Amino acid sequence: MKWFFAFNQASEHDYGDFVRCAVVSAREKTTLQAFCLYDGSSCQLTRWLERQGVVILPARFRFAHWWQELAQRQNDPFVLQVAMGTFLRFELPEILEREAISDSYVLYTDCDMIFTRDAVALLEPLKPHFFAVAPETYQENRLHMNAGVMWMNSQTMRDENARFMEFAGKHMKEASQSSFDQGIYRAYFDSLHKLAWQFKVPNRLFYAVMTRLQIKTWKWDDLPLELNWKPYWGENEDAAIIHFHGLKPTHRAQLVAKNIAPSFAAMHTPAFDRYAAQWDEWLRKARAL
Repeated sequence: MKWFFAFNQASEHDYGDFVRCAVVSAREKTTLQAFCLYDGSSCQLTRWLERQGVVILPARFRFAHWWQELAQRQNDPFVLQVAMGTFLRFELPEILEREAISDSYVLYTDCDMIFTRDAVALLEPLKPHFFAVAPETYQENRLHMNAGVMWMNSQTMRDENARFMEFAGKHMKEASQSSFDQGIYRAYFDSLHKLAWQFKVPNRLFYAVMTRLQIKTWKWDDLPLELNWKPYWGENEDAAIIHFHGLKPTHRAQLVAKNIAPSFAAMHTPAFDRYAAQWDEWLRKARAL
């Protein structure tokens, strides 16, 4: 089974250790074949990845210029750093075709996660029409999904790609105000959410209304929580993928100094500390390689 993740060279300083921990935990805990969508030139991290058996696939987000202009206008290089990496998943359907990868389903994850056991047995029975994802912050809220772990149907995502990219190109501004690439997935693959964007309905209003209506309008399938488990949910021995959504191991110094956003501070739990300690151990192993 093939696992894909992505990053761009500008984010190596901030996310390089996350990449290392994800790769080493996957190698030791799973049977996954690792592939990296990469925007940049050869660097220390890509050479390290290749030594670990990761296949590097050159990639470039087709709307990168939009984010470059936004970063310049806002004088905020962090916006570009994040966008240039996270949006690379949009290019995955075409990259699969380019690389003649014929797997019916593939796994895509963010870099800020670790594997705690093999995910294959949980994934194989799932046959999503487009993709399967888990909720973001609240376990029961499937509408407010998280794209940090996606089990993708390769063929239907390729078939949908031209229309999806056309929609994405028209809504980069909305994406910049709505969780970047995740906002695009939410809006495009939910008919009412797409309509709300067309009529400029604020996301908060849309979610407030839909929460009360309690009707299913989205087209994604459910992913087991164990495949996108957040530390602030507590400990879970059955979890296969721990996703450091929001609060990350690298934020611990800010936690101690009490110099962190309240929303992140609220995610600090004993379970986070224990999972962060596991991350530390994976990082120690990765740096020794």
